[in-house]
Amino acid sequence: MSPIKRRYFFYFMSYALIVVIALFCLFMNIKTVPIVEERQQVVLQKQWLEEENRELLLKIESLTSLENVEKKATKHLHMVRPKRIINLK
Repeated sequence: MSPIKRRYFFYFMSYALIVVIALFCLFMNIKTVPIVEERQQVVLQKQWLEEENRELLLKIESLTSLENVEKKATKHLHMVRPKRIINLK
């Protein structure tokens, strides 16, 4: 093989290798984009659920407070505080 043909062959193989590497990177990028988008959606959903969980815990705490329970007992169940407590031992 003449030196000129050898040089063209080297350039051709170099460019072919660069094209193959570029196509491989493009393929990997195309494969990972949906995965990254799905991960972002899951992270957002997790944050939303954590916030909702905090709100529900606060609501549970407010509904089960002693003052609130006492109000509901007296208003809805017509219960009254005992006037005299007898302890039997």
